[in-house]
Parts: sequence; C-alpha cells; structure tokens
Amino acid sequence: MFRYRCPNCSQLLQAHELRAGKKTVCSSCLASHLIPADRTFWLTDAGTPRTPAHSGELNPAARPAAGESSEQVVELAPEPIATAEPIVATTNTAQTPLPRPTELMGYPAAAPSVTRASVRTPAPAPRSPLVRVAARPHTTDADHTGAIEFGEPVSVRTQADITAALTEALTRRMKPPREPRRDLPLSTAGWLILTGLGLAFLIATLFTTRDYRWLLGMVGLAQLALGYGWIVAMTASRNSQRGIACAVPPLTLYYLTQRKYARLRPLRFAATGLVFVCLALIASRVTPTTRTWVGADTQATPRRPDHGEPTRLDQVRGYQEQKAYDKLIDLLRVLTKTDALMSEDAKDRAELAVEFKKLCSHSDTGVRVAALGAYARWGNDDARAICLSAIESPSQEERMMAVQLLPQWKDTPAAPEVARAVAALIGRPGYESNRAKMALEEIGGVAAERAALALLRRSEDRTARLLALSILDKVGAEESLNDLLDYAKRNPASLDQAIKTK
Repeated sequence: MFRYRCPNCSQLLQAHELRAGKKTVCSSCLASHLIPADRTFWLTDAGTPRTPAHSGELNPAARPAAGESSEQVVELAPEPIATAEPIVATTNTAQTPLPRPTELMGYPAAAPSVTRASVRTPAPAPRSPLVRVAARPHTTDADHTGAIEFGEPVSVRTQADITAALTEALTRRMKPPREPRRDLPLSTAGWLILTGLGLAFLIATLFTTRDYRWLLGMVGLAQLALGYGWIVAMTASRNSQRGIACAVPPLTLYYLTQRKYARLRPLRFAATGLVFVCLALIASRVTPTTRTWVGADTQATPRRPDHGEPTRLDQVRGYQEQKAYDKLIDLLRVLTKTDALMSEDAKDRAELAVEFKKLCSHSDTGVRVAALGAYARWGNDDARAICLSAIESPSQEERMMAVQLLPQWKDTPAAPEVARAVAALIGRPGYESNRAKMALEEIGGVAAERAALALLRRSEDRTARLLALSILDKVGAEESLNDLLDYAKRNPASLDQAIKTK
C-alpha cells in the first residue's frame, strides 16, 4: 500500500500498488482521477516522499567503501513478485543469472546490455514487505551494476477495482454534472416581443403627437387571443369536456390561474393583453395631461411651413381658390371621418367649421354634399338646422346625406323634429323611402313611434302606410296599440296588417 495526494483537492489518499495507473474517485471532492504510477509521487503515511527522485539509480552514498564488504543492502519500495519461491542472491559473478520476475510471468526478456542485480527476498512481512537488493561495487564505468529494472504491475481485476468502478458509477448517478443553460423558451420570447411592442406604442401615444391607440389595442387583442386559445387547447388535450368548459369566458379565468397548465404562461398572455386593451381605451383621456408634461402640445407649428405639407385648413382654402373641386371633395370626405377632438387638425377646428359652413351653400352639388357631412362632424349645434333644411333640397344626393346624418341627434331634445323631417320622405319614389325607414328605426323611441303613427293617419299611399306599420312593428310600444286599433276600424282593409303588426 502507498499514499498519494489527489490532483484536484490535494487530499492524502491510499491505494494498493497493483492499482497504480488505474482510475479512481477521490473520497473528498468526488472527482475522478488516475492513481499515479510514477513512484516519485508515492508518499508515506506522514505525507513525505517514499522514494527519491532518481529511483532508477542507487544512491552514490550507499556504495561500499574500501575495506568494507562487497555486499550492500538497499531499502526499496515493494514490488510485487509473481513467483512463489524466493530468489537467492549471491556475490559470485560467474554464476548463471537468475530469471527475472517478468520473465516468469510471460513478459519478454530485457535487453542483454543491462546487467541484472541480485535480489534477496526476505521472509514475508505483515503488510508492507521490503525488497532487499544486493549490489556489487562499481569496478569500471562500463560495468553499471547499480541499474535496476522492474516489470510492469500485473493487471488483475481485484475486488478493489470493482469497488472503485462501482463507487464512480454511483457518484455520477447521484451527482450528475450540471446541464448547460437552455435557450429562451419560444412562449417567453413571443410574450416579451409583444409586450415590448405594446409598451412602445403606449409611450409614443402618451408623450408624442402620434396616435397609436389602435395599434396598442391590436397588440392587446393578439395577446388575449393567444392566452385564450392556449389554455383551451391544453385543457382539451387532457379532457374534452374540460376543454369545452374552459372555452366559457367566466370559467376560463379559473383554468388560467391553475399552475399545472404551462406554469401560468397562458395567464401571462391574457393578463397583459387585457391591460393593453384597457390602456388603449382610456389613453385618450390622459394624453392631454401627459403630452403637456413633455411639451408635445405646446410646440408651435407653422401654418405654411417652407419645407413641409400645408395643414388641412390651408388645403381647403387652396383648393377653393384653385377650384379643384375633385380634390376638395376628397379632402372633405377624409375630414368627415377624422376625429375633431384628438386629431392633429383639432387646433384648427373653429376655422375649419367656418369654411365647411360656407361650402354647405356652394354652387357645386358634390361640394355641398361633402361639406354637409364634414360640418356635421366639425360644426356646432347649427349643423342640425342645416341638415333639416337639406331634407327639402331639390337634390336627391343632398337629401340622402341629410337623412344619413340626422339620426346622430336622436338623443337630444330635437329628436321629435328630426323624426318628423325624416318621416316626410317616406312615400317618395326610389330608395328614399327605404333610407328614411331605416333612419326612423335608428332613431327609435317615442319620437319615431309618433312620427310613424302620424304618417299612418295622414298618408293616402298604401306603400307609405305599410312602411309606417313596419316601423311601428320595430319601434312601437304598447301605447300605440289603441291608435292602431282605431285606425284598423276606420280602415278594415288594413285590419289584417294591423293585427300582424301588434
């Protein structure tokens, strides 16, 4: 047995000579290493070197002096001998050299140029036997009798080898090496990208003059759809009935809060999407305040920039001067769909309303019709009066535009007047009656009901009366039942239709 230090943690370990050069595991750091085969690394129990650095050559100090005996005993590290009989050492040089232990075990003989030293084997020691080697004195430089050769250790599968291999296997199983860090999951990467886009649109909307609320809402709806579809698909993969229950929105929230479903990742998508949708809805109320903080609304914009597009107000005035009515009509239609409060042209609202009011009496019919819609969006309360006067216009396009715009005042005190004006168009040829009928149904309420009853009483046209009954079928209440019965008594021909209506 010999001792050596672990190359990883310098722990003092013990091993058998037969296991030199074999693989083992450190009992301290559990690291795999090779048992040193070089005897210069072998240590004693106290941790000191067991053999000198030049172990292949005898110590010169140990050579015999003049007058001393020609035989000298040298203490060397134990070497396993694969023979049962001891080898007798002698000083007779004429004696036939003894066979080496390696030759006895079947290994090839050494080169003839090397002289073998006589080896004397003592009686068997209890644990660490020593080999006593007899060496002859150096007579000449060519006669190197101090060189000693040892054979390779016998490779035997001992119980110690089996134990070491089993220990190493168990150590690897109980303490496996660390796995490398995995890449970012696809779901997390998608959530980070969508959330980053939503935050960018939100910040740009709050602190700049740009309006990205609809993009913010689209990102929120996309995350809501992903979270909803993911949780429904996961629950349906486990149980079809559970998937159907999860598709019901009130129950979807319960399944989203269960950690066993993808570790709450669907909930992350759904919650973030809901927050973005809510922020897109309320952003218009807080943008004036947030933009004031950074001065986004106080920046002066020149009316006619030298190197930029003119404002919408400048374009309206320029097209009037140039008499470019086609471009003017297109611009008016765009402004009809533009937000009069939050758009970039909201600062010119008063001046635009004045221009639109002038254009409502323009000589060109197309310009009047387009200006009527724009003034209803940008103008004041007098826009209703202009639309009511347009009902009596000789131009059918202007009348149709007025019928389309009048229902926006259905919740104002002027609703009865608006309903009567629209009902006056019922009975006209073409599609005006159908458009007026649709407008009355959109107005609804008591105002539309009374206008339909008045039309039913005064009209002599059977088509107009049928349209009035159809309107009452959708907007009429129980209060109109008596009026319908009285009308049916006076007009028996319309009794069946009146009964079907109520």
